[in-house]
Amino acid sequence: MLTRGHLEYPQSELNKAWKKLLLNQFHDVLPGTSIQTVYEDVHQYYKEIADSCNDVIERALAALLTGGQSENVYAVNTLSWTRREVVTLPNGENRVSTSQTLLDGSTVALAEAPSFGYAVIDGRTQHSQSVAASQNESGEITVENGILRAIIDAGGRVVSLKVKAAEKEFIEAPANQFVLFDDVPLYWDAWDVMDYHLETRQPLNCTSTGEDKPRVAGQFACGFDVRPRIVDNGPLRVCVELKFSVKSQTLQDGGDVICSIHQTISLDVDQPYLKFSTKASWKTAHKFLKVEFPLNIHTDRASYDIQFGYLDRPTHGNTSWDSAKYEVCAHKWVDCSEFGFGVALLNDCKHGHSVRGGNVSLSLLRSPKNPDSSADVGLHEFTYALMPHRGPFQSAGVVQAAYELNCPLLLQRAATGGELLCSFFGVDNPAVILDTIKKSEDGHRLVVRLYESYGGETAATLTVPAGVVKATKCDLLERPICDLQMDGCRVPLHFRAFEIQSLLLNLS
Repeated sequence: MLTRGHLEYPQSELNKAWKKLLLNQFHDVLPGTSIQTVYEDVHQYYKEIADSCNDVIERALAALLTGGQSENVYAVNTLSWTRREVVTLPNGENRVSTSQTLLDGSTVALAEAPSFGYAVIDGRTQHSQSVAASQNESGEITVENGILRAIIDAGGRVVSLKVKAAEKEFIEAPANQFVLFDDVPLYWDAWDVMDYHLETRQPLNCTSTGEDKPRVAGQFACGFDVRPRIVDNGPLRVCVELKFSVKSQTLQDGGDVICSIHQTISLDVDQPYLKFSTKASWKTAHKFLKVEFPLNIHTDRASYDIQFGYLDRPTHGNTSWDSAKYEVCAHKWVDCSEFGFGVALLNDCKHGHSVRGGNVSLSLLRSPKNPDSSADVGLHEFTYALMPHRGPFQSAGVVQAAYELNCPLLLQRAATGGELLCSFFGVDNPAVILDTIKKSEDGHRLVVRLYESYGGETAATLTVPAGVVKATKCDLLERPICDLQMDGCRVPLHFRAFEIQSLLLNLS
């Protein structure tokens, strides 16, 4: 509806993919409590969903960015605020004035794009202090940009993390600490996680001395395949690479490799968090892998992201109800804050969390054997990030940072008719997130869905395209409730805490 070129709205394709996705939201598929043949189908379904959606995105971008003579690379922003981030350019793109070539041969550049819009990547986007990394004789690596400074020890753990403007130390003990637990429920293997698993904690600490002999941790031996090393060093991105393997016994006993971790710890220019991009090969049974972050934060409550809001939960076990929350769910982030400071742990696909005192852990992999004997066995990729901040998480931009981690800028090489920057929708209040834009079910209007994300009453103004002539509040079934006043292309709105609002937009 808003593209320059001709593109028929792919209603049937989206409906088919959506119904297939909903089928796989079944309550035994999601938590891993189905039999193996179910997951063989599920993997194929998800591949079909991804292929279909990627094809729709490519056609939509091609129709959006068309009609010109001079070809450029554009960054397309699918979120409701202006953002900047370091992006990987398409292969063969070398016309950007300020860029960095990484060790793997790819080229990155700093891009900025307006809310729900696009902008050309020309290398002229200004940034503050460049990123840099250095390694001392003991193997410790320091990485920093204009916002953060972090120190990674010779074991790949974060031993210091500071916001430069505050100089507060946010790390209490070595963080990014991988930990294995025994995972043997009493009755329901794949369904339950019992509290007594917490008594079997075994840290995976590789040797940090000059020899590469595995270090025995309990019944496991952990050794580096690649010691922490700087592989990329600015000016736009620094990357620290490490790889280690875990064996079921000591090396002398010839134990089998049950897990190998290949991780890249990166920091980009102007990025407010330290990112951990992780690949894991998982080959064990009845074990539970987590990663821990002991924080220098004093609080008895932690905030957990959920759909369209967040929940606060205790960080202690003072009552039976509190102690039962040793493992709780969250979507994109969990935050621990005290007055003036806090730390958020962001992630792109993991939902099990635990916060006890100042120790935050993220659940990564399990290996039950019933009803699926191959559950979780294989290769996994996931990303998490540690974001220290000043002030409450709302004003620090944690919500936005988590969205950006999960929804990176899209890139498209195209020739447009001279328009190098364009924004279709915008919201003037960061507390209000424009989450969804779709065609109405009656086929004649647009539907936009917004929600208040900070937990308080507020006002916001939605900016819409020039072709919108009428805005109507509606319910979730898209039944009109009342017409809204418009001031040109602006729609004033009022929200209660966590309120969701849906609007019907009539186009001329």
